[in-house]
Amino acid sequence: MKHKILIAADQNSAINDLVKQTLGLLNEVDTKLFSLCLLDAQFEKKLAVAGAAGQHNKPDLISTIEFELNFDEAACQWSNVEVVKDAFGTSSLKSVSTVADLLVVDMKVLLHDYGLKTLKELLKRVDCPVLLISEHLVIDNLVIVHSGSTGIVSGVKHFLNLFATSLRDLPVSVYVSDPESGTHIDNEKAFISYLKLFFNDIGIQLIHGNIQDNLFETVSRQSPSSLVIMDKQVSNLLVTKKGEMADKFTSFIYNKEY
Repeated sequence: MKHKILIAADQNSAINDLVKQTLGLLNEVDTKLFSLCLLDAQFEKKLAVAGAAGQHNKPDLISTIEFELNFDEAACQWSNVEVVKDAFGTSSLKSVSTVADLLVVDMKVLLHDYGLKTLKELLKRVDCPVLLISEHLVIDNLVIVHSGSTGIVSGVKHFLNLFATSLRDLPVSVYVSDPESGTHIDNEKAFISYLKLFFNDIGIQLIHGNIQDNLFETVSRQSPSSLVIMDKQVSNLLVTKKGEMADKFTSFIYNKEY
């Protein structure tokens, strides 16, 4: 089986490290076809100027070509990687993402050079699962957020299909919200039963009250070594009210519509 992986990066991204980190998290069986998504061509980049309002710049042709060559050089170091440069134009990004299995985002570069609004816009433009790689990429536990939406079920299935099986041996914290109905309770029970088929060390944690107000306060008490798995509904919190959490954890977002 082949998986198509998009990488969102720019001239400041360490492409070789991104490829290495991504391959380290994904399963070793399937072939990975990498496609470059150049952030500079998609969004206006902030240019910090002391004592002045933020400015923006666009990459010139030479910078873009140099970046492509750097990407080629890095990717050639890894087996089963093909570079397919078809995700440059703004109009094509949506189409390319609909057939992609994953979009990898370098959060250190994106938040520093572009800002949280760009992350929000990027999640709107793409229609595929998204992996937000934080600067602290040492995974020793998983957090799965079940807010009552069925999207997280599809998200976990995609995670199990795409990511390394070794991650299933890690401790898993399942965050559940206060049930609103008997159906909600049944859904949570069925979901936990499904998780037990794949994960051996599972703990359940109830988020009291409004999940929008309390989710990331609860997540913040976890180790920064967590990999947080969420659906599109929960990810909206990541880029709005609790956006300060966006760069603290590596996150897998099932960003597809359902």
